[in-house]
Amino acid sequence: VSRLLQDLLGDVCEPFYYEALGLKPTMATRTAQKQLNKIQHKQHGTYREQHCNSPWVALFIWAVLQNRKEMSILFWEMAGESVLSALSACKILRELSKLESEADSKHTMKQLAQRFENLANGVFGECYKSSESRSFKLLIRKSPLWGGATCLQMATAADARLFFSHHGVQ
Repeated sequence: VSRLLQDLLGDVCEPFYYEALGLKPTMATRTAQKQLNKIQHKQHGTYREQHCNSPWVALFIWAVLQNRKEMSILFWEMAGESVLSALSACKILRELSKLESEADSKHTMKQLAQRFENLANGVFGECYKSSESRSFKLLIRKSPLWGGATCLQMATAADARLFFSHHGVQ
């Protein structure tokens, strides 16, 4: 899952699940892959005993990767960091739709990606109405849940044009 997310999200954020596996986010991909192969062969017990720091985000990512509309929206509501989570889902779904060969699945992914972009835009708009200075901080704050990514970085990676067209983002 970590590798898939890294492929889909690119360099927008640090790799997911590295810490849980005892890997450093700055570690080169090949070195990390060698370490993971060693862990898989040894039945790494400490990994299985660890608790997830953000289970709602993990479930949200799972639902997005599975293209489960209702579940992903439910988990998005619970995950926190609404704007960044929605933009991340938008990015993941747009990348997955490029890889999908079935027209129906591709269309569903693109629709869900647009829905998440609309959600991000709506939540940001409410924040902007409430406080311009807080909305500015929201755009540039590095998220620990999303590997140090910011809303602006994720919106750029997701090609979220609707989000960028918002007056507050401008």
